[in-house]
Amino acid sequence: EPVDLTSDQELRTATFDQLEVALLSAAIQRSEAGVQFDDVSDVLSSITQQLSQHDSLVLVDNGLEPAVALDDLMYEAQQELSALATFVDVIPQDDVTRLGAGFSDLQQQALDEGSSITPVQILGQPSDVSVESGASFTLSVGAIGGGVLAFQWYKDGQEIAGEVGSSLEVSSASVVSAGQYSVRVGNEVGSVMSVAASVAVSPQQVVLHDVALSWDIPLEREDGSDLSLYEINGYTIVYGASENQLDTTVSIVGGQQTSYTLRDLQAGAYFFAIATVD
Repeated sequence: EPVDLTSDQELRTATFDQLEVALLSAAIQRSEAGVQFDDVSDVLSSITQQLSQHDSLVLVDNGLEPAVALDDLMYEAQQELSALATFVDVIPQDDVTRLGAGFSDLQQQALDEGSSITPVQILGQPSDVSVESGASFTLSVGAIGGGVLAFQWYKDGQEIAGEVGSSLEVSSASVVSAGQYSVRVGNEVGSVMSVAASVAVSPQQVVLHDVALSWDIPLEREDGSDLSLYEINGYTIVYGASENQLDTTVSIVGGQQTSYTLRDLQAGAYFFAIATVD
């Protein structure tokens, strides 16, 4: 555990490791002093995000997005160590020298390595999408930069678990798929957030159709006997999705009508039969 850097008593008995952890903790605290972060929780969120993406802190802050960079952290640790200069009679001078050299070396190493890595640039932003419910859609981003690029997609500002590629694909959109999508692209020297792409999902449109049927007035019955018009009571139309399942019926009164239009049928295959009612 870190020691209290404002306590003479704790500093007198602190080990080197306790001093190092305390100074790094203080450096994290100092990182919120700039304009990038509102409080320490934002600083810790930045660190957590970087560790989840890269397993390490970015080396240098490229200024494109708020980030706790390794070189900045080591600088703040050195500043905190300098503030303890008045306690040289409490902290062994060897520890002060060793800590200062360690922080300085790490800062310089980050600066040297970071200067050779090209920061991330987003060349192709995700585009807005409008789809019907049940349809698929894909969002993609085009980015360049040195080192290994890491991607993380977000929906309405919340991280989407497992979506860590340069594109995001939804195979069947639903109402909950609608929202604002963005992606963070990073490498060892920083990260950049894309613009937000709007995804709109509308209810699936059902296309309805009309079917017009027509027939001749029969002149005889099934047994071959004559059938007069006045003897016809009307007609019965039956239809369905298969020849053996004509489960919908329409009744027509009167023998003179020879056509009928079925309206608002969904797309598909239908079978029809018409009977004359004697």
